[in-house]
Amino acid sequence: MEISSTRVLIVDDSESDAELVVRRLRRNGNNIVQQRVDTAAALDAALKQQRWDIIIADFQMPQFNALEALTICRRHDPELPFVVVSGTIGEATAVALMKAGANDYLMKDNLARLAPVVERELAEAQTRRTRRLEEERRQFANRVLRLLNESVDRVDVISGLLDMCKEFSGMEAVGIRLRCGEDYPYYVSTGFANDFIVRGEHLTLSVDDRLVRDENNRPVLRCLCGLVIRANPPVEHPGFTPVGSFWTNGAGEWLARSDDNNIWRHFAQGCGREKFESIALIPLRAGRDIIGLLHLSDTRPDRLSLDQVQFLEDIGAGIGIALQRLRTGEELRHARDEAEAANRAKSEFLATISHEIRTPLNGIVGFCSLLTDDLKTLGMGENKELNEHLRIINQCGSTLEGIINDVLQISSIESGHFLLSRESFDPGRLLHDSLAAFEFRAKEKNIRLSLTLGAMPPQVLGESRYLKQICFNLIGNAIKFTAAGQVELRAEFEDNIITATISDTGIGIPTALLDKVTQPFYQADQSSRRQYGGTGLGLAIVSRILEKLDGKLTISSREGFGTSISFTFPVKVTGIDDNFAPPHLHSFRGMNILAVEDDPVCMCYLKKILGPTGSNFYGAESFSAMKSICTDGMVPEVVLLDLALPDADGFQCLAWLQKHLPDGVRYIAQTAHVLGDCPRKCEEAGFDFFLAKPYSKNALYDLIYPQ
Repeated sequence: MEISSTRVLIVDDSESDAELVVRRLRRNGNNIVQQRVDTAAALDAALKQQRWDIIIADFQMPQFNALEALTICRRHDPELPFVVVSGTIGEATAVALMKAGANDYLMKDNLARLAPVVERELAEAQTRRTRRLEEERRQFANRVLRLLNESVDRVDVISGLLDMCKEFSGMEAVGIRLRCGEDYPYYVSTGFANDFIVRGEHLTLSVDDRLVRDENNRPVLRCLCGLVIRANPPVEHPGFTPVGSFWTNGAGEWLARSDDNNIWRHFAQGCGREKFESIALIPLRAGRDIIGLLHLSDTRPDRLSLDQVQFLEDIGAGIGIALQRLRTGEELRHARDEAEAANRAKSEFLATISHEIRTPLNGIVGFCSLLTDDLKTLGMGENKELNEHLRIINQCGSTLEGIINDVLQISSIESGHFLLSRESFDPGRLLHDSLAAFEFRAKEKNIRLSLTLGAMPPQVLGESRYLKQICFNLIGNAIKFTAAGQVELRAEFEDNIITATISDTGIGIPTALLDKVTQPFYQADQSSRRQYGGTGLGLAIVSRILEKLDGKLTISSREGFGTSISFTFPVKVTGIDDNFAPPHLHSFRGMNILAVEDDPVCMCYLKKILGPTGSNFYGAESFSAMKSICTDGMVPEVVLLDLALPDADGFQCLAWLQKHLPDGVRYIAQTAHVLGDCPRKCEEAGFDFFLAKPYSKNALYDLIYPQ
């Protein structure tokens, strides 16, 4: 086997013996690069200075021996071949040398064996190095892959990659440059001087801090990194691989072979100032794009190999794809966070709008009802004009409340807030009452209502309020879009499923638009919004409620002939609820009722509707006023708490009252904040009931009356 450019370090105090060893090796056609040392310090310095292929050592020298030399050698490189050549050596000494890690020994009078021994040891050392390198690369690749697969934080990934690359390569300085806009700053680095990094951060800038661009308007990095990142190396220039990496083991020698002044300027801008000799610039690719590079540098020569650079190129391709994926993930998370923030802002806005509209609406609807009662008391109940005016006010208020409720509910459902409160109810009675509620509107339009009920259980357990809301929306829509004819409700019960169908003889829906009518704010004929009114949310709300409850919605229609909408509603059959009976007539005489309300109109409304009941009414406009009333000795039986007060919220008021009042007091949250999980929060805090503004006096009476 021919050994070319073998680097031999000879440890011998005899110059002539060393020359004899070199002649023997060269006689076999070997190109020998050699150096002789004869002290421990000189040996240590030579091993630090450069890489050697083999050490040939005399056994005994004036200042130290082969065993000491072997110890120094193994400290630098455990696998470096070490052969002893001696004039005299005993068997025991030879055994001690082999146990200490020497690869072989031979006598000076038998140097004919030297060349074969060296060739054999170099071959075996190369095999050991190859195996070790393969194992190191396998472990390195697995660590990189594990880091890329397990971590989702790009900063952690890049920092981890930097540490791994430095440990694997053994280079003094390692950095990762990544694209940031139109520049490629060092994202992370170690081993580079601070001023080197600062210069690297500004290599795309001119003296007036403006981007330097080429003829294609691309930013120019005036360094070797720029040539690699732009995939624009000089044609057939030494040092650049086919993949586009740059590497050299001796920058000075590399420059001497280059007659390109532009290359010299690129090198002098960066690595040349730091006296780097071994340099590798590995592009990080994501598909066809170069998103950055891996930079390895060392002031020592001969720290790299083409095989090592090619391995890093393969690793760099995977790193580039992974970093781009992580960056995309970060951008998606950022977009998601922004969307969630916008959704929270929307929810907060809707909550505020809900409160600000519902609070005065409570006064409008409430006082309209009181005026109607007052007319009867004053003997003016037959005044048709006044009654009509009040009916219009009440109808407008109810319409406004319905619009607000629809908008808030669709927003609440789509933001993930859907509260369940299963209760026992009579399904036949609920369906009958739902249809009966529209008798007046149907008579106005000369529409006949009909109800066909199959066998229904007397009591079921389920979401009665949602079933009622579905019926109201569908029956209301049927009447709205029917000029004359009939609206029919048919329902049957089987296997814990209520199946109901609402059919009308109205305008119908074009077949092509049937899939769109359950979208929010959509009406089949957009001009019908002006003619028939409404928000276009009814079917959207029904559809989403049924999705949440595992029900189904089916729509069939024929334009000009009418529409039929069927739905299934899951419930559970239960026994008859003995308590399922309407309350007796309300009687609050002598009952202490405390209302904590900061809105003067709402407070006035409460006084008006509770004053005639014979109760003892106490009003507090703030948290501090409430505490004063209670500390003066009054013990309420019922407390009406608004959730928004000038000096506290209703939950703080409730906590104080629960601490200072005896058990048995009933607490009612009466609020215009109805979005999201507000009812659930009130229940968890300890409120007995939740009353949403606006509310009627009968709704309030039903909660106050002790049952």
